[in-house]
Amino acid sequence: MRPEFGTALAPNEISIDGKTAMGKRSKTGVLKRLREVKKQERAAMKRDQVQERRANETTQSDDMVATDDDLAGYGFPVEEEPEEEADPNA
Repeated sequence: MRPEFGTALAPNEISIDGKTAMGKRSKTGVLKRLREVKKQERAAMKRDQVQERRANETTQSDDMVATDDDLAGYGFPVEEEPEEEADPNA
């Protein structure tokens, strides 16, 4: 049987006995879709890694404060805290 007048078939559809069936997908189309999915997965993974790095940077930034010894080692002048002398009257 022929499809009724006015019904259009998609390029990959075939008509058998008046029933429309999907045709076989081309291999290049499937491979293209797989490449697109893989690319999206990679982008999502990168976004996750960047978020993790940013979260780690905020927690590690508090630990990255230089001590007086570090500054002295780089040649910066460090003020020595005056040591409290023992009070002989106490």
